[in-house]
Amino acid sequence: MKKVLFLLLVSFLVLGACGQEESKSEDKKDTNPSSKNDKKKEENNQSNDDKKEELNKEDTDNNSESNSDSSNEFKKDNNISREYKNALNSAKNYQRAMPMSKAGLYEQLTSSAGDQYPEEAAQYAIDNLDADYKENALKSAKNYQDIMPMSNSQLFKQLTSDAGEKYTQEEAKYAIDNIENNQSNQDADYEDDTDTVTRDNVMDFVETYEGETLDTGTYTYKEPEQRENGDWGFAFYTKDGDLAGSYIVDDDGNVTKYDENGVEE
Repeated sequence: MKKVLFLLLVSFLVLGACGQEESKSEDKKDTNPSSKNDKKKEENNQSNDDKKEELNKEDTDNNSESNSDSSNEFKKDNNISREYKNALNSAKNYQRAMPMSKAGLYEQLTSSAGDQYPEEAAQYAIDNLDADYKENALKSAKNYQDIMPMSNSQLFKQLTSDAGEKYTQEEAKYAIDNIENNQSNQDADYEDDTDTVTRDNVMDFVETYEGETLDTGTYTYKEPEQRENGDWGFAFYTKDGDLAGSYIVDDDGNVTKYDENGVEE
């Protein structure tokens, strides 16, 4: 009987151990996938954190560069002396007031009879002035043309000589080439104006036709009127108020004169 009980006890112990092993095996099967997933999530989170940190670093670097550039510009502007800035402002004032060559402006800024700036300050002004010296030369040439007409060779010499405007030869040539074009255009415009008959010049055509000025001491001339066909006409009267005749001027400036009876002369 004791032997039987002993065998039964051993059997229970063996079965219990097997059950625990199966339970541990199941627990391992259940916990391993979860552990793997948690590790993967942790790696992904770490990767995202690294990316964010990298982007933040780039933004910080960009902002630092931008701030550094602004700071450098500010420092650069602050490093310019007051006299240099004044020289540049003086050059701008001359540029607005009168056309000058680069050499002429430099001399004006540095000469004892001018602004008396140091050469370095004057050079700074020249280097930083926004000026088109070819256009300045053209403006100077126009000024000479208005005051005292010159030949091309005289004008070229005046624009380039040390005693004159001190423009370069290229700038002076540009001025002469373009002032001739402008003058030609002005002459053409003037010719067009003189060929067009208007209220203001119709009597000029009549005087050219007569070969003398109108005799306002003997006759009274009415204000010219434009007819339906575009011609201009006006009558003139004796001082007693009697009709003495009339003129008709067509679009081409041709004049026709009529006597007091309306008969063409």
